Amino acid sequence: ILAAYVAVAAAMSDRRDEVDRREAALHRGLSTRDVIGQAKGILMERQRLSAGEAFDVLRGASQRLNRKVVDVARHLADTGELPS
Repeated sequence: ILAAYVAVAAAMSDRRDEVDRREAALHRGLSTRDVIGQAKGILMERQRLSAGEAFDVLRGASQRLNRKVVDVARHLADTGELPS
């Protein structure tokens, strides 16, 4: 019986760890989405682009600089300029 209780406790601990990891990933994803949305909005307003075109500009800068899209977007949102 004790072994069964220990097994259940271990399983519950593993599940809690998995829930914590998923929650952290969700928060990172939402944060990333917000920053990219802000950067797209800046580009859309300044350059009169559609949402898709603004994302293409971010993606192009990301590829050219070999940086993640979110890093390019964060730089734009923080400084008002695309990184060079």
